[in-house]
Amino acid sequence: MKTLCLTFLFSLSFIYTNAQEQLQTVPHRNDETAHYAKPRIYSSRPYQASDSNYIFTVAEQMPKYPGDLYKFLADSIKYPEKEREKNITGTVYATFVIEKDGSVSGIKVLRGVPGGPGLDAEAVRVLSMMKKWTPGMQNGVPVRVQYTIPIRFQLQ
Repeated sequence: MKTLCLTFLFSLSFIYTNAQEQLQTVPHRNDETAHYAKPRIYSSRPYQASDSNYIFTVAEQMPKYPGDLYKFLADSIKYPEKEREKNITGTVYATFVIEKDGSVSGIKVLRGVPGGPGLDAEAVRVLSMMKKWTPGMQNGVPVRVQYTIPIRFQLQ
């Protein structure tokens, strides 16, 4: 029991020490110190104003589709016959880039429906038919923005 208690205390002190190392001291308004977690950088390459090919995942003003995107998808999708006959349903997760001029490029399937390659192809076909979007903006300048969308295929 004594060994278990010592092991627990040692583990607790190790966790506390690591947590303290991850905090940094930042001066506060009243010259007091406040602790904030260190920011984590998720991009391998930070955005620079001179970089015209940078692709944002989140922009100050996100791109907008002219009209109802989901209505467009529902009206345009034609369920592939092979998948309909086999009763294959599921969700296709696709990603694409909305360019500075609002056009769509780089359409890729992130995760398709197992056993339903026709559903993946149909999602790509319909996404390539989209009208131009209103582009995303960062600091008042149009930028490229990556967009990911789930497309659900369901038989009724």
